[in-house]
Amino acid sequence: MKTEEYTRPVLIAGAIAGVLSAVPLVNLLNIICCLWILVGGVIGVYILKSDSGRKIEYGEGALIGLLSGLVAAVVSTVLNTLLALAGLNIGMMMMQRMINRFPEFEQFRDMMSAARVGVFSIITGLLFSLVIFGAFGALGGVIGTAIYGKKKETGAVA
Repeated sequence: MKTEEYTRPVLIAGAIAGVLSAVPLVNLLNIICCLWILVGGVIGVYILKSDSGRKIEYGEGALIGLLSGLVAAVVSTVLNTLLALAGLNIGMMMMQRMINRFPEFEQFRDMMSAARVGVFSIITGLLFSLVIFGAFGALGGVIGTAIYGKKKETGAVA
């Protein structure tokens, strides 16, 4: 077991799962048992199997999935934060246009500025994602091992 051979599968699978978990509308499929995180674990095992060509054990598949899930949690949190900040800025610009036209909307600007993305909410979301994505990633790694990790037995009888 070489930890260097885990780097590529974990980073690729984690990045894919993290991006899919952050993209609006696509991320809704995570409602189905964290689908993208499970898929990330499976992809990680597939890449490891393709790169090494050796038999992958279930514990090793679970580790690949776990690490992929942790990477996905970080990627997803960063992208969700960036999307929230961009959305808040766009919302504030639209609100200012509305206030310029209709002064009675000024009270909503105060409400929007109070809804800023806070460091505490980002850290809490990251910690929650690390636990959930890690667990479902490990499960995905086990599923990936069942699908791709074991060498196929030949049907030849001696």
